[in-house]
Amino acid sequence: MSFQQAFTQAAQQLRQVEITDEDWDQAQENLPEHMRMGFSVLDARGNKLGRGRNLIVLQRQLAKQSEAAVRSAVRGALAAAMDEARSKKSAKSKRANGAHESHNGVHRAAGANGSAGAHNGARANKSAANTFATITSQSLTSPLKEQTNLVDWPEVPQGVIPQQIESAGRAGLLVRGYPTLVAQPTSKAFKADLKILADVNSQLAQHAEGVLALALARTPLETARVTSRWNAKRSLFMVSAPYKSTDTLVSDLCLAAGRLLAQQWSRETGHNLAQLRDRKDFELFASWLRDRLEDQVEIIAAQVEAALEAKGQLDKAVGRNTSLALLDTLQEIREQAAALIAPRFIADADPAQLAHYGRYLKSLAYRLEKAAASPSQDAALAYQVREIEGQVSDAVEHAKGLPANPARAAVLRQAQNMVWELRVSLFAQQLGTAHKVSAKRISRLLASAPAL
Repeated sequence: MSFQQAFTQAAQQLRQVEITDEDWDQAQENLPEHMRMGFSVLDARGNKLGRGRNLIVLQRQLAKQSEAAVRSAVRGALAAAMDEARSKKSAKSKRANGAHESHNGVHRAAGANGSAGAHNGARANKSAANTFATITSQSLTSPLKEQTNLVDWPEVPQGVIPQQIESAGRAGLLVRGYPTLVAQPTSKAFKADLKILADVNSQLAQHAEGVLALALARTPLETARVTSRWNAKRSLFMVSAPYKSTDTLVSDLCLAAGRLLAQQWSRETGHNLAQLRDRKDFELFASWLRDRLEDQVEIIAAQVEAALEAKGQLDKAVGRNTSLALLDTLQEIREQAAALIAPRFIADADPAQLAHYGRYLKSLAYRLEKAAASPSQDAALAYQVREIEGQVSDAVEHAKGLPANPARAAVLRQAQNMVWELRVSLFAQQLGTAHKVSAKRISRLLASAPAL
C-alpha cells in the first residue's frame, strides 16, 4: 500500500474525511515546497544518512546501507539464538548426567542409561531448534550464512533456502531479511552469491537468475565444443558481433538458451525459478537443463547469425546512401540498429525476441529504400513511432524510481518489443508482424502496467 492510499484510508477512518484523487492532484500542483513531506534516515547513533522528498529514491540511494543493516541485525540475532540454544543444551546435559550418576554410578554406561542420554540429547536438540525457529520463518538447526562464489547449491540447513528470516531489531522493531541467490555479473564462468536482501521485490527480481547461474555452472559447455558446430559462414558473422572474446559470446549464448529453457520448464512443471528454494527441486531442474542446453544454444546461435547477417547488409545500404535529404533518417537508422546490436546484446535481450532481431533489422533496410522514394511519408511515419516510443521511454525512466516489480518490468519489456513490431508494420509490411500492433495497443499496455 502506498503512502497516499494509507493516508487516505486513515483520514476516512479516524476523521471521516474523504480525500479524492482530484484532491491529491491539486495538492501535488499547488502545495508549497516547504509544506511537502520530507524523509530523513538516521543510523543507530542518530547520524543523518540521507534526506529527501521522494522515499523511493531515498531507499534506492541507501540500498547498500539498508542491506548491510539487515544482514548485521539478522546475523547478530542468529548468533545470539544459537548461543542461547547451546547454553540450554549444555545445562540440560549436565543435569541429565548428574541425575544418572546419582541414580546408578555402576551402570551409567549400560544400555538403559545410554538410551536415557540419547533421549535427553534429543530433547536438548529439539529445544535448540525451537529457539532458532522463533527468529526464522522455518525451523532451522543452524544459522544461515551468506556465501559467495557459488558454483553449486549452497550449504543450507536441510538443503532449503528459507523465504525469509526475521529478528528483533532496536526498539522492538521486526527486522526481516530475504535470502536470495544473486547471479554474479561475470562474462565467463557462471557463479552466484547467497545474500540476505532487504526487500521481497528485490528477491523476486534476482533469485531466478541466481538459480539459473548455478544450474549453468553445473552444465558447462566449453567454447570449443560450441564453436565446433559452426560452419564457415556462421563463424564469419560471429566475428562481427560486438564482443571482446569468443568465450564471452558463447557464455551469453548459454545464458540466453538457459533463460528460454527455464521458461519452458516453468510452463511444463508449473514451477517458477523465482520460487525454487529446495536442493531436490534444483537437482531436477539442473538435470532437465543438461539434457537440452546444447541443442538450445545451437538454435540461439542460428538466430544471432541471422541478426548479424541482416545488420551487415543494413550497414552496407546505409554506407552507400549519400542523399542529403535523408541525413536524419540515416542517423536514426544507425542509432536504432546500434541499440539493437549493442555490446553483449545477447545477454541483455529478451531471449524470446532474438528470433525477431533479423526481421527488425531488415525492416530498417526497407525503410531506407522507401524513404528515398518519399521522404515526406517517411517523416510522417517516423513521427508516429517517435511519439509512442517517447511514452515507453518515459515509463521506463519513471519505473527506475519505483521499487522493483517483476510484473511491471515484464510489461515494459513487452512495450519496447511492440515498438519494434510497430516499425515493421509501418515501414515493412511485407515482412509481417509477430502479432497485432498499433500505437493505441501500446498505450493501453502501458496503462495496464502495475504500480506505474
